[in-house]
Amino acid sequence: MADVLVFELPEDLAECLQWLSKLVAPPRVPSVIALCPPDVGDLEWTLRDVGVREVLVGDVSGEQLSRACRRLFFKSE
Repeated sequence: MADVLVFELPEDLAECLQWLSKLVAPPRVPSVIALCPPDVGDLEWTLRDVGVREVLVGDVSGEQLSRACRRLFFKSE
């Protein structure tokens, strides 16, 4: 199981949310980071409700992504 899972929000949001809700079910829940385009940034709390720990909206630099991964990785230890 991954310690941190990063995914880009697809166009088929409903199927993605269903997949996420199954993925983050116990016993081992990975930390999930969602990359979202600005036009769906208002879905942050919906994503968090299905287990996403970090929501990064818009253009994300490698440094921003690595910081989010490190933060979640160290929280999971």
